[in-house]
Amino acid sequence: MSAKTQNIDMLNGSLFWNLIRYSIPTIAIGVVGTLYNAADTAVLGIFGGTEAMAGVGSTGSLYGMAMSLFLGYTSGVGIVVGRAFGKKDKEEISKVVHTSIASCLLFGVLIAVLGTVFSRQLLEFTAVPENVMSEANAYNIIIFLSSPLFLVYSGISTILRANGDAKRPMYISFISGGLNVLLNVFFVVVLDMTAAGVALATAICHIFTVVCGTVLLVREKGDAHFYIRKFKIHKQQFLQICRVGFPMGFQTLIFSFANVIVQSSVNGLGDAAIAGNSSGGSIANLFYTALNAISAASIAFISQNYGARKYDRIKKIVLYSIGITLIIWALEAIIAVLFGRALVWMYTPQDDVAIECGYQKVIWVGAFYGLCGLTEIFTGAARAIGYNISPTVISIVGVCGLRILWVYTAFAAIGTLPSLYLCYPLSWLFTLVGSGILLIFGCSKLKKRFAL
Repeated sequence: MSAKTQNIDMLNGSLFWNLIRYSIPTIAIGVVGTLYNAADTAVLGIFGGTEAMAGVGSTGSLYGMAMSLFLGYTSGVGIVVGRAFGKKDKEEISKVVHTSIASCLLFGVLIAVLGTVFSRQLLEFTAVPENVMSEANAYNIIIFLSSPLFLVYSGISTILRANGDAKRPMYISFISGGLNVLLNVFFVVVLDMTAAGVALATAICHIFTVVCGTVLLVREKGDAHFYIRKFKIHKQQFLQICRVGFPMGFQTLIFSFANVIVQSSVNGLGDAAIAGNSSGGSIANLFYTALNAISAASIAFISQNYGARKYDRIKKIVLYSIGITLIIWALEAIIAVLFGRALVWMYTPQDDVAIECGYQKVIWVGAFYGLCGLTEIFTGAARAIGYNISPTVISIVGVCGLRILWVYTAFAAIGTLPSLYLCYPLSWLFTLVGSGILLIFGCSKLKKRFAL
């Protein structure tokens, strides 16, 4: 089957079922991606021990902060190229595609150099305990060195999905995820490596995904075909992506900084809290993946319909996305309450304290992720229809400001994990209200903006 026949038509046909068809592969991609970290955590927890597991777990927020600005940039790629697909502007599509891949490679090299050189200083900044420092540093360096590969494939997969092709990135993720698990077992169990082993497995999988993604674009018969001779950064398209992507990236960067503050608070509670936070976070991330897929689908659909000036479909996309999110949220909350402790046990079966700490993360974060999912639908939709700065300001104040304030006031006074994790649902709720007001205002102005 050709790529063209697999692409979902975002401009015509049933919006509800096309959203579902698009979201299912996207959910699968997110689940497999999350299982990268889950496999790292589970293999280390079972075969490497709590100290090695804590070494990996203590770096997650740090790497997320380092990558967040540029992952926001790749999200901007999806919106800009989606609008070009909606307008059916072949030249614009080609320029965005080649600019995206070239700039992602450039940014990835920058991250790799800075992250490797300052690895230990960054870990010390997040208060990583000295007894897990060597494990954390080894993992950190290898992961940072693989950053160019990770960013380039993020750009490629974003381009494919923006054109309605969610299946082929899913196939790549499935194969890469299976390879990651096998390599984790090989390096940790067979070669007796610990944190460095799981990092090396992840890096090899990044190589695999970049090769596969590049082959897909080179063989692409449509407007998104990749030509080696056109591999360059086009100034106008680069600035367009920056205007959309970097406000998103800056928001995520500040989010990640706030999460580093939270991670530092967890790190101060000992190895069991770190290990439990890591395992509970892996489960919560699986919950987030399904919700994030819906918001990603809505952004892709809205971007194309915005480019095609189909206003009525944009409102329906938002409403359908909200309905699907509410259903997923209800199911996830039930799973978190009834099976959360058993899920955490699979990561750290030998440590009762770590299991309880992980369960607290599942309850207070995973069970409330629906609030985050709704917020991302509202902010993403606002960006897709041209509001770049306002969603960032609302999110920074609502999520980051409240989260940091909570850590230094309420948590500082109480000092328990549940009191720390409570900052997540409260910050999402605050931001949800602000972003909802912005989206209602934005949708009311759409007809006037299209008439200009």
